[in-house]
Amino acid sequence: ELELRMLDYFMRTDRLSDVVRLKDQFQANPGAKIDPLIYARLGGYLVSRNQLDDVRDIMFRVMDVDDTLPEAHFYLARYFNKIEEYPEEEKAIQNTLLNLDKIHPLSPDRLSMLIQSHNRNGEILMEREEFLSAEESFLEATRLYEDAKDRKILGQSQEFGKIYANIGDIYYYQNNAYDTALQQYIKAEQNDYYSTELNYKKGFIYYDREDFREALMEFFQASEGFSTNRNLMFSTANTLFKLRNFYSAEGYYFDLLATLEQERLSIPFLMLDERPDHRGLIELLIKGYNNLGVNQYYLADRSGRRDDMYSSALVNLTRSAQLVDSYTRDPAGLERSDASSLAWLN
Repeated sequence: ELELRMLDYFMRTDRLSDVVRLKDQFQANPGAKIDPLIYARLGGYLVSRNQLDDVRDIMFRVMDVDDTLPEAHFYLARYFNKIEEYPEEEKAIQNTLLNLDKIHPLSPDRLSMLIQSHNRNGEILMEREEFLSAEESFLEATRLYEDAKDRKILGQSQEFGKIYANIGDIYYYQNNAYDTALQQYIKAEQNDYYSTELNYKKGFIYYDREDFREALMEFFQASEGFSTNRNLMFSTANTLFKLRNFYSAEGYYFDLLATLEQERLSIPFLMLDERPDHRGLIELLIKGYNNLGVNQYYLADRSGRRDDMYSSALVNLTRSAQLVDSYTRDPAGLERSDASSLAWLN
């Protein structure tokens, strides 16, 4: 009993080496009596520190003593998530919800577990494209969280803020309800959830609203100073163009096209029909050269090198048109498409 209390103390004070020492001692003695709650916390602590070797045995040892303990199923779900055994994770989440439903009232720790389990259940349902059920699970998580926050039982945290981001994603990806999605993303940040992906989505929504200054701020935050993410570079360049900051836009287009060309050179054989990533690369090259050409056309009026800039614009528009011509011909007869490319029209 004393060693179990020491184990609990070492976990709370995050003394990993001492935790591992006592864990090894208990695991070497299968007949030793354990406190199921402390031992379940041990499994959760090891998962959080990526010390996964004994976690499965620890959690099943807990359930041999008390298989109704929600902590055992909750931490086991996290373990299965870490090792990417998602069907087993889903079973463990359902068992967590089932066992928590039988306990009233819930302690703050168990209430937090309930909210997090509803959120993760919603994420699993969303991955299966069961969006209505996913939304129900997310909304139940927010209902519980907001009630607990109002009663001063729980405070703000990144894990709870992520629930609002998940709700926002349903509106963003499935319904194109961008205003509603933005409201949820703002709530996520108000509850301490921040991510570069969230900044990018907010930037996209502001761009769609033609609020280009806010869009640019979000894209800058998403880049964290510098990013080689090609979609982010393209979005930032386009937003700078919309703000008529043609010099900065040109720099972003140059960096983007250099990145794309390097990627294209690294691919021995492009397979546009079989590989969506190959097709996406070529489409972004086509758009990038087109947009750079248009940007340079406007820049020509501001530049002291009007003729040179105008020529550069024509060169880049021509490159874009040539890419369209090369990659949209009929593979069998090599016939050109009847459609005129945007670059050709420009």
